[in-house]
Amino acid sequence: MVLDKPTLKNLELIAVTPEPKHALSLCRILDETMTPLGARLLSQWVRQPLIDAALIRARLNAVEELVCDQSTLGRLRHHLKSIRDIERLIARINCATPSARDIVALGSSLEIVPAVQEAVIGCTSSLIRIQAGNLWALPQVTERIRCAFVENPPFGVKDGGIIRAGFNPELDDLRAISRNAKEWIASLQAQEIEKTSIRSLKIKFNKVFGYYIEVTKANLSMIPAYYQRKQTLVNAERFTIPELKEYEEKILGAEERACELEYRLFEEVRGFVLQHVTEIQTTAEAVAILDVIASLAAAALKNNYTKPEVSD
Repeated sequence: MVLDKPTLKNLELIAVTPEPKHALSLCRILDETMTPLGARLLSQWVRQPLIDAALIRARLNAVEELVCDQSTLGRLRHHLKSIRDIERLIARINCATPSARDIVALGSSLEIVPAVQEAVIGCTSSLIRIQAGNLWALPQVTERIRCAFVENPPFGVKDGGIIRAGFNPELDDLRAISRNAKEWIASLQAQEIEKTSIRSLKIKFNKVFGYYIEVTKANLSMIPAYYQRKQTLVNAERFTIPELKEYEEKILGAEERACELEYRLFEEVRGFVLQHVTEIQTTAEAVAILDVIASLAAAALKNNYTKPEVSD
């Protein structure tokens, strides 16, 4: 049944703007939902009530089962409260500008699905059993998300810091290069001082010439043959060596390459998640229905409601 806005307001079925937030309505009294998914669906059920007696009885039977089994009701609601808005999360992941936070939140929500299934495993009402069968745990998706992303990723996806250490060896190497550059340079400097016996030898860096070995002119006679001249100054000469040149190529741009690689890995995981979008949407719908049924059962217990007999 489709009800227009004046009817919804006059029957006080929902709070119609600009009604004050504390204004009572049937929807508000019945709303004991634990998820945004359930809250939206409950509002939809109130706005568009069923007119088929068989379908109404199926809902009432499901509510009755949870009213009579408060242990199952409690376990179900306990697990539902940890589930985020799966429907909107997958919509954002599917759009042009998702964040790693959305994917992590989706993964943590999907990890709760097996517990929801377990909570209702003994239920016999047709509506609950159907929705339990529509829940997809998708362990391969949750495992990929858990392995790929840090627990609390930053909002942006192009600035790095979203991929977990150990997920990609190349990324780990790039991070290690950036992190350990100073230590490596200090070690190479000590090594070259020992090889050449030039105590004043320094390895330095500037944005124009990159990394170089600086030797004062007084020590030029001690320069080994493998040193390659890079720049001449008034009081010193600057050189490079194959080892430093090779490492310089790794250091310079390592952070930039790491960010680019992280974004590529993010897109790969995102693409993998979107391969299962149908199952995720089906799961979101099932969670919403189970949440509404549990909400109505909780409201029935709270307000001492009696199950009505419905006929054609």
